[in-house]
Amino acid sequence: MRSDHISRSGISLFAIFKKALPLLQHMHGDRATWRKDLASGICLAFFLAPQSMACAQLAGLPPHYGLYAAFLPPIIAGFLGRCPQLHTGPVAIHSLMTFAVLSAMPGLTGHSSLYIEYAMALALLSGIILFIFGIFRLSAIANLLSYPVIIGFINAAVLVIIATQIGLVAQLPVKPDSLFVTNFFFQCGHLQTADLASLYFAISTLIAVILLRRFFPGFPGIMVVIPCSIVISAMLKYESCYNGIVVGPIPIGLPAFHWPALTPAAWLRLVPAAAVIAAIGFVEVLSITKMINNKTGQRLYFNHELVAQGAASITSGLMQGYPVSGSFSRSALNLYMGATTGWANVTSGLVIAIILLWCTSLLYHLPKAVLAAIIMIAAGSLLNLKAMWQVCRGNRTDAITVWLTFVATLAFAPHITKSILIGVVFAVSTQMYRLMKPKISRLGRFHDGTLRDAQWHGLATDPRILVLRFDGRLVFANAAHFDEKAREAIAAAPDLQAFLLDASGINEMDETGLEMLQRLFYDLHARGLRIVVGRLRARFKEDFNRAGLYELVGDKNFFTTTESALSNIEQWLDQYDWKI
Repeated sequence: MRSDHISRSGISLFAIFKKALPLLQHMHGDRATWRKDLASGICLAFFLAPQSMACAQLAGLPPHYGLYAAFLPPIIAGFLGRCPQLHTGPVAIHSLMTFAVLSAMPGLTGHSSLYIEYAMALALLSGIILFIFGIFRLSAIANLLSYPVIIGFINAAVLVIIATQIGLVAQLPVKPDSLFVTNFFFQCGHLQTADLASLYFAISTLIAVILLRRFFPGFPGIMVVIPCSIVISAMLKYESCYNGIVVGPIPIGLPAFHWPALTPAAWLRLVPAAAVIAAIGFVEVLSITKMINNKTGQRLYFNHELVAQGAASITSGLMQGYPVSGSFSRSALNLYMGATTGWANVTSGLVIAIILLWCTSLLYHLPKAVLAAIIMIAAGSLLNLKAMWQVCRGNRTDAITVWLTFVATLAFAPHITKSILIGVVFAVSTQMYRLMKPKISRLGRFHDGTLRDAQWHGLATDPRILVLRFDGRLVFANAAHFDEKAREAIAAAPDLQAFLLDASGINEMDETGLEMLQRLFYDLHARGLRIVVGRLRARFKEDFNRAGLYELVGDKNFFTTTESALSNIEQWLDQYDWKI
């Protein structure tokens, strides 16, 4: 009896673990699945190793810190995530944002121990924010980063990354404490000092990867280019004979647990930047999972992915890494290789561990110019000028938002978090303006009998009838605006005998909006005007009844369609004129 109870408890405990760790559901996959996931994981690791080192270089960190961030985070995300093809680790945008945030802080210089402590803290804070948002299902907050803001920011950030890496490749002098634009023109004036050997490696890498993509689409060309670059660099004695900059010695062994030793004031100073990084990371993950869903038809679990991404970033911060996120290129490779479970991501992390333990010496001669070229390739894949053009062809406000964010990112770089704030504030402000000044249309009868905007379509209206349609939420922010516009239209119609409200566009109403309608209707009734309401939503009928509007207007003056309401008014007026 007791053994049965223990057995049932064990089964229920395992069920809980399976729910918390979705990867455990794939423990008993067939051999074909295991082979595909193993092959995909190994391929990912050889793609991830140089890419993570390149990202760390972009973040202002020693290259091996990229390997630290590529070790445990993919394993944690692989166990916790529900999208098996989504690969987590160092990415270009997060690396640039890490550099932008930390380089703006006084007293911090790249590669210093304090700089590394701050990078770890940034990973911890952004991970905690993502984790909390996932646990409490607050993913909707990320919608504050609208599509135009994201598109404008990413396209400008890509240009900043590429231009920065070109300067790094050519070993051009950097103007201290300057903005990106200032430094760009400064470096353009020193092109004659460019290092040709370094440029040779970078350009060769770019050409090789592009050609491999052209003739072997889907195959990660970096897996061929990196070993060749290391061999050529060693054979040419690039470091000693050409004063070339190489990765150099990498500490052997796995990263140790380390809590960032920062003051409470320093932690608080990082919170706003960590929140922006977390929001950008979630939008990236959302885009990747949607792309994967279009290919596989998998169900999306956004809040669960937030938890997984948060846990991965927290782990990175505790294991001497920096902020991580989902990667477009590595997730696409996972999909191409046929991975169907998170074991591919776990395998990639384990292979990185093997590299850290026994293979770091093989990376000594890898030119940093090659890493810069890898970053340019990864960033270039995110460039989407077509999306910007599509936004500009649509809504004018969105077009202004996308270009404002784009220009602000270029102007404020490397302090690019300011540009996101500018884009968000502008986008939210325009939405607030739309809420406060919603569209109010005077309707006229179209030739097919339907009611449409009279001004837009050039329709004639009966001076005895005023038909108004309010589009949006009728709430405290815009109730006075509607009241003002309605009274202006009424005052401009001396022969007015009937007021018809098309309520089809009112999708929400608070007490302020209801009280405003109550005052307006009572004033119209006192003037002897007939009040008619068309297409009032069912959920507002109780509110109208509670406010006494049903009794005031009369049940017979509520219609299911605005067209039938207008026809009834016209018949009533004809009868009225005949009687006169």
